Formats: sequence, C-alpha cells, structure tokens
Amino acid sequence: MADFIEFVLLDEKGVERNVKMNKDDPNEVYLWRVKHSRNLLKNPYWNRCANNGLNMYYSNRVGKKHYLLHRMCYYAHNPEWNIYDNSHNNSIDHIDRNPKNNHISNLRVATHSQNHENRNAKGYWYDKTEKRWIARVQKHGKEYRKYCKTEEEAIAAREKLKAKYHTF
Repeated sequence: MADFIEFVLLDEKGVERNVKMNKDDPNEVYLWRVKHSRNLLKNPYWNRCANNGLNMYYSNRVGKKHYLLHRMCYYAHNPEWNIYDNSHNNSIDHIDRNPKNNHISNLRVATHSQNHENRNAKGYWYDKTEKRWIARVQKHGKEYRKYCKTEEEAIAAREKLKAKYHTF
C-alpha cells in the first residue's frame, strides 16, 4: 500500500484544507472533501486532484487557488518551508531540468538567479556583423561574453564561462 504525506494548504478564502500526497508518486494528490457546493457532506472523502498542465508545470487546485505541484511536493516534505512566499528568493528548482519530474530528490530551494543558471540554454551564436561566434552567460544582471572564431571554440568557451560564473 502506498505511503502518504498529509499536510494543510489554504484555499482562496484562507480556509485550511487537508491534502495528502503519495511519497513515491508526487502526481498522486488527494484533497479532503467535506462540502458539495454549500452543503456539508454526510460522508466526507478523499477526492483525487487532477493535475493541470499550466505552461510546462503541473498544478493542482485547492478550492479555486492553484498551487504548482513541485512547490506542493517540496512543502509536503519540508513543512518549515514557506509555500506562500512567492518572492524571487524562494523558488523551487528542478535539478534535472525536467519540470514533469517532481520527485523530492529532484527539487531544491533556489533564488531566481540560481534557477536561471540551471536552465537549458544554448548560450552561443554567430554574429554576422562581427563575423565571429559569441559565447555568453549572465550572473546577477551582468553579462559575460567571449568572442571566438569557430563554433567549437564558442561551445568550449560557454562551458568555461558557466563553470566560472554559474556555481549552483
């Protein structure tokens, strides 16, 4: 039988709602249902939540409020983390860069800048006006570039720039 983690989330009115998530399959989420419309149910039950694919990320509704599934999963395993803080310093990063892989071993807290360091980006291009290849990374709003003669040099330069400036 599956092992579940139970936790509480707030709906759109600020009412606490009981939620449970399968430890091994974070896509399996249930919401404790006590009302239908405005009427209390005689037999409350766990209702399976359907994952909605907003953009690339799965999300679930608690009442009328949407929660991103990777944030729910991280919160279920780390209840001291503040799920309601949507600031740039409280993002959740997918380590393997796959937004559909929401297993707790693939999630970590990151700043907005760190989260962008861990994305798939080519990071180099050919500039026709300059007639050379350019490798580029960005850190804290500052841009670092390296000019190269060949595409292979640009790829290698990009990797060196990432190693030097992207430490996350």
